[in-house]
Amino acid sequence: IGLNVNENSTLNQVADTYFEHREPSSWTNALERTYIVHIKDLIGKKKIKDIKKVHLESIVTSMRKKGRTKQTENGCSPRTIKKALTESLRPILQYAVDNDIIPKPPIFPEIKLNKKKKTVSNASETLATLYKTINELYRDNPFYLTLFLFLFFGRRWNEVRTLEWSDIDLIKNTYTIRAENNKIGEDQTYDI
Repeated sequence: IGLNVNENSTLNQVADTYFEHREPSSWTNALERTYIVHIKDLIGKKKIKDIKKVHLESIVTSMRKKGRTKQTENGCSPRTIKKALTESLRPILQYAVDNDIIPKPPIFPEIKLNKKKKTVSNASETLATLYKTINELYRDNPFYLTLFLFLFFGRRWNEVRTLEWSDIDLIKNTYTIRAENNKIGEDQTYDI
């Protein structure tokens, strides 16, 4: 397979070639979407040979200041920033190295993640008390019990509060979190 890119090609051109040569999958689509959303417009027009650590730091700065969705309008989390750099951009640059387009990738900035974890004492009892309280307070209004169950099973608040009756299929026993209301931007269907 001949490559139509070289050291004078832009990062966008190399990224397009990289994604063309990857096996099609939902994972590849997610990586490409991350590239398009967070990287393409920022440094994609630079020649691949000219990309340095400072350009990668500009991505970090941009993502810290403003995200690209309603959920991240005040800035992306360190985890999202790290994901964009390590899962989307790093493989593209490594692809360029592996195919002798550039001699080595630039140094990636370190992204520190918040390692503090909250410790919950008596988690089982606390959860049982919460469940019992919700059942007692809202026994005549199943809406609140359903809301609690959605949140209990890991749905984000924005996903739950934007559900509409049209998103729930009682015949198939499924519900759909619409693309505009979830983090990955694709419709997601789950069993009830």
